[in-house]
Amino acid sequence: MSETAISDSRASQQDSPNAPVRRTLPFWLLAMALSFSITLINQVWVGGLTIYSPNKAPQREQLHQIILSNRLPDGVQSWTTLGANGLNVRVLTVWTAEGLHRSTALSLDDSYWIIETGALFLCCVLLFSLLQSLAGPYFALGGLLYFGSVLPLTYLFHYFQPWDKPSLAAWLGSMICAHQRKWLYLAAVLTVGMLIKYDILVFPIFVFFAEFRRTGWRKTILIAGALLCLTVSIYLLLNWMVPNGFEPRPVTFRLLQNFSMVRQYSFQYPPLLGLGVAWVLAAFGFRAADDYARAGVLLSVIMTVILLLQTEFYELRADMPILALLLPASVVGVQRLTHFEVVARRP
Repeated sequence: MSETAISDSRASQQDSPNAPVRRTLPFWLLAMALSFSITLINQVWVGGLTIYSPNKAPQREQLHQIILSNRLPDGVQSWTTLGANGLNVRVLTVWTAEGLHRSTALSLDDSYWIIETGALFLCCVLLFSLLQSLAGPYFALGGLLYFGSVLPLTYLFHYFQPWDKPSLAAWLGSMICAHQRKWLYLAAVLTVGMLIKYDILVFPIFVFFAEFRRTGWRKTILIAGALLCLTVSIYLLLNWMVPNGFEPRPVTFRLLQNFSMVRQYSFQYPPLLGLGVAWVLAAFGFRAADDYARAGVLLSVIMTVILLLQTEFYELRADMPILALLLPASVVGVQRLTHFEVVARRP
């Protein structure tokens, strides 16, 4: 059978209303089982020894109260001293944990654990869904296993990071909405994402890179510009509602600190271990990738520069959106390496 006939056969199978369900249901069941396993391994065992360690409970509760009240404790005059510069506007997770704590018999620690565990499971499911729509279930399972293998590195270096998993879920949800061109749904997800953690503010750039050649400059600027106005407006509103949490960040000092951490950890540097394979595969697949996958690579470069200049980049937990952005092009890189052709269609 010729390659054309094979492609036509695959396309006709995709058009059959019952075929996709029969083909993908076993993969979805396997993905759900893997997601459950990845979530519990990390949340119970890795998290129990790191960010959920009982000896850090007083510090976690203190930081929760500080963010909730937007007030520094007596004797502390700087958010940076607490490692909390800019954390006061990451309100949604804190509000949700407080509401769960007050409305149930759960402790604050248990409330946060439930929120983060649910968010991590959702991240796994959303990641599989995204990659399955891009490249099929085999590559989606591979991407899920890769995600699970680097996830333990996200539990290091800090004792209070309850917004990172919900924020990553918002990034993945935004990527799915952008892939399906559901702009109103995307606006809703971005709104929630901004209330969780404001780094998703730049996501409209992804929309611009992904759409401008297909949709045209004017319509793309209109869509991406409207989304950017939304995220910037929410950011300004948050800073008006809960002010004074941002303090100047010395860019040169932060950049030098990040490079010093590279020298200190060498080949054990967490972002190298967590993102290195994805970067290499994305670079290999970039030329063969479509505009959607290329948009992820381009925004990941922008995000990397921003995070290197503004954050402690060695904390992989904050870098995970970069991994999500790289994976579509990484899949293309794997396809090129393995000469595995995948029939994938975008709405």
